[in-house]
Amino acid sequence: MKKGRAAGIILLVAVIVAAVLIASLTGQSDLLRLPKKTVTVSGYVGGEKIGFLADEQVQKILRDRYGIEVDYTKAGSIEMVSDYDLTHVDFLFPSSQTAYEIFKQAHGGQSGKSEKVFFSPIVLYSWNEVAEALEKNGLCQRQAGGYYTADLGKLVEQVLAGAKWKDFGLDIYGNFKIISTDPNKSNSGTMYAALLANILSGNDVAGETDIPRVSAEVSRVFGLLGQMESSSGTLFTRYLNLGMGESPIVVGYENQIIEFAESDPALWEKVRGQVALIYPEPTVWSEHYLIALTDNGRKLLDALADEDIMRIAWEKHGFRTGNSIYSMDEADLQALGICRTITQVVPVPDADSMLRLLKMIASN
Repeated sequence: MKKGRAAGIILLVAVIVAAVLIASLTGQSDLLRLPKKTVTVSGYVGGEKIGFLADEQVQKILRDRYGIEVDYTKAGSIEMVSDYDLTHVDFLFPSSQTAYEIFKQAHGGQSGKSEKVFFSPIVLYSWNEVAEALEKNGLCQRQAGGYYTADLGKLVEQVLAGAKWKDFGLDIYGNFKIISTDPNKSNSGTMYAALLANILSGNDVAGETDIPRVSAEVSRVFGLLGQMESSSGTLFTRYLNLGMGESPIVVGYENQIIEFAESDPALWEKVRGQVALIYPEPTVWSEHYLIALTDNGRKLLDALADEDIMRIAWEKHGFRTGNSIYSMDEADLQALGICRTITQVVPVPDADSMLRLLKMIASN
């Protein structure tokens, strides 16, 4: 009996060792991890990050390695940090330092650990026919990488001058405009408002003394848009679905085109020759903060630093994470029309200036 028991133990140990070796050699080490007791972490998330959190690979890593299930609700970045009841909320995941600073002013005593998790520049989404027409009129330039650049100040001059699409030889109804989300509800709209304030202040960072001077023109740019969407994700989907006539140029995040190409390659192949990605000069970085309100929120924040999650965030969802942009080869960047290095960047005005500007926009 003792010899049989010893032989059984030796066999069991051999099986375990073999399993460890096989898992290590095949890169399947996660198979050896014991299931963790999971906790549900609840919070509000900017619409542009829904695809990332819904990613099955991301969910599996969070569940298997960290014992986390994320219960998220889409919300506008400005709304979540200033208007929402945060009772029983573990985290907020807005999309800019401005939203983070507004949160600190509104909920200073509730502020917990917070970090910048992702970065994405504000860009313009258009159509090749539109971009080519603007290029002929000296407002846009196609670059070797397949993307376009444009002097945003010159584009805004056309908006404020009341130019029409037909002035550029385009069969599009109405006035020339750049469609944005509501700056008082969505971060992409807020960042666009920051860019407008800077440009109208002479391409310098707009301060508190500049805001009263430029607010009327900034408000006018938004006022020309009528009803605005409250989510950048919704606006991007509308841009793709309704096409050039309804959405000639819209404000968005760079990551949205990468995520779209990865999530729906068949549709991407159909439209890739039609869509145009324009990098405004200057632009601003949208910095995606995760604000941890509870211990569970801090667990999620720590888990998002996982190297595999960071890789998935860039390769599948387009969020820049440190040096992630350098992990994609030139052919992939050109196929997507993505700029490797963003140099024409201006800082966002401070939170007090932005809050003042947003109130003025809302009141006009």
